[in-house]
Order: sequence, then structure tokens, then C-alpha cells
Amino acid sequence: MGSTNRARVVIRHKAKDCIGCCLCAEIVPQYFQMNGEGLAVLQDGEKRGVFFHAGGLAVDREDLENAVDGCPEDIIRVDQT
Repeated sequence: MGSTNRARVVIRHKAKDCIGCCLCAEIVPQYFQMNGEGLAVLQDGEKRGVFFHAGGLAVDREDLENAVDGCPEDIIRVDQT
């Protein structure tokens, strides 16, 4: 059980293409919040190329995948570390 709680995923977000639908922030508010311009921001995201990258917990993977699947712009990715 301990190793599952420590397992990590990588979240990638192409913020420049966000349209501000709020879905990701509603599904996984621990990872996404809306900024003052009404666009989603990946918390603690580090810019690398066109994506912001941040770490997440594997225990949240199902919710993160729901955000991926629901994003109308297809700008969120979740990968194993």
C-alpha cells in the first residue's frame, strides 16, 4: 500500500491553447486552478517547450484521466514517471 501512495505521474498542460472551460479545475482542483484571465493553470508547472510539466500522484490518475478525456482542446496529458 505504501508504494502506491508514493507512485507518481507527470502531468503536461499546453496552457497557451486553453479556452477556459474550467473542467480540469473542477475535476482536479489540487492540480489545476483558474487564473485572473479565466484560463487554467497547472499548479507548480514548469515550462518546457509548449507544455507546462508538474508531478502528480498515481492515486489521482483516474481523476486526471477524466480531465484529459473531458478537455475540449485536448491539451492535457498524463504519463507515468
